[in-house]
Amino acid sequence: MAMPAMADLHPAVRTRREDLAALYRIIARARWDDLIFTHISARVEGTDDQFLINPFGFTFDEVSASNLIQIDVRGTKTAPSRHEPNTAGFHIHSAVYRARPDVNFVIHLHTEDSIAVSCQESGLLPLSEHAAVLLGEIAYCSYDTQLLEHPRRMAEALGDRSILMLRNHGTLCAGSSAGDAYLRTHFLQKACAAQVRALTAQVRPISEAALAQAASFFARMNAGDAAWAALLRGLDRDGVDYR
Repeated sequence: MAMPAMADLHPAVRTRREDLAALYRIIARARWDDLIFTHISARVEGTDDQFLINPFGFTFDEVSASNLIQIDVRGTKTAPSRHEPNTAGFHIHSAVYRARPDVNFVIHLHTEDSIAVSCQESGLLPLSEHAAVLLGEIAYCSYDTQLLEHPRRMAEALGDRSILMLRNHGTLCAGSSAGDAYLRTHFLQKACAAQVRALTAQVRPISEAALAQAASFFARMNAGDAAWAALLRGLDRDGVDYR
């Protein structure tokens, strides 16, 4: 049994699929992917317990709105698909969606710079403006090879924050929209890259007052939707068929 044609889906459901597929393509273009080993998900529009995720074995530039897998938080497919999800991805993302009804998108990456920062005892430091706007949103979780057997530990570590640094592993960014999750990811990758480069010499941290000002300004700016619209225009200009 095939999935219904994209044109037959409710517009809000179709848009959620297209936004998630666009996220995969945008992150692939930034070269933040890791072959077939990381994953991005989105809550199915209008549901509490279902989400979309990439088929296991697909690279990010192969993901489209029509081949995303729809599953519930128990791992049962809720729409026809001949593909299977990444098991690790299912555990990580289902735990977040169970715990956080305000989250609609989750981005999990293993970039070199974010892994490097996750390995540093101090974690992300107040060294750049990109870091300054995120520091209050970051939680940390220790590396454990058995973590996937107890994924609730990751959700508990995240708590009410938006970014989880997985020690010696990578990052997880959550958001209410595709633009919200992406902008946090973008700022985090820039902050980690700057820190890795800066720590080759003596560094000068940002003052506490400036950190507070930067975080307040970023919160008021609410730029996720505007940045997301610009990114989609870029895909369309380049003829990327993510839909």
